[in-house]
Amino acid sequence: MENEIIIKPKFIINDYFKVSLFLFVTSRAFLFLTIADLLFVGYFTYYHYIGFYSFSDLMLIWFIAMVFWPALILLSMYVKTKRILADPRLKEDISFTFNNTMLVDSGQNYSRTFFWSELLQIKETKNFFLIYITKYMVKVIRKVDLKENQYEDLKELFSSLPIKKSLK
Repeated sequence: MENEIIIKPKFIINDYFKVSLFLFVTSRAFLFLTIADLLFVGYFTYYHYIGFYSFSDLMLIWFIAMVFWPALILLSMYVKTKRILADPRLKEDISFTFNNTMLVDSGQNYSRTFFWSELLQIKETKNFFLIYITKYMVKVIRKVDLKENQYEDLKELFSSLPIKKSLK
């Protein structure tokens, strides 16, 4: 592929919230929190059955572990996503430019170049391409932002890159 692919993304909070959820659910932090939550519930359930805690105490613990904590996590992720999307740079005319050697993320007041050799991986989900710049920084390409045959061109480009990829 010799030419460049230029994508002008739109930033929709619901889509980026879904990406945040996907990234959280596939992280080690989610695994750790899930195991800790199950151990927490198991601990109190065990001590309820040997007589340390009453049934009402056990129901309170179950409510905290199964409803309150997940709801708090979702709310914090939503607020974080909303705060990120409120960044004034995202209101500029932003474009991602792809070619054989690099990805350029540019707006009216900034431009960042990421060489493919420096990136970690590329993942394709049902609705997105996720380009991992670092372990904690991801560029998101929504498939609905792609025009005509850009999807095939991107897949061809990503397939030819010498980095870890998970394409469908």
